[in-house]
Amino acid sequence: MDSKGRSIVFEYDAPIECGGVPVRNGDIIFGDIDGIIVIPQDVAEQVVADALRKVHQESASRAELERGGYLRTVYDKYGVL
Repeated sequence: MDSKGRSIVFEYDAPIECGGVPVRNGDIIFGDIDGIIVIPQDVAEQVVADALRKVHQESASRAELERGGYLRTVYDKYGVL
């Protein structure tokens, strides 16, 4: 059953709050098994760049550990595991 005939639209593209977090039109909603985040549109480009950099560092860390690298050495080098 859908909401046809049982709901009224008051606004479009209006900011809302969900779980205490403001969400605006154009924000990016990202979710995975660990949870959900709202990335404000005005910082999305930097957030994505930072996330990709961290993924690269984690992949490099994993590769070094698989080759027998020491945990402390790898962490000191990349800052992530």
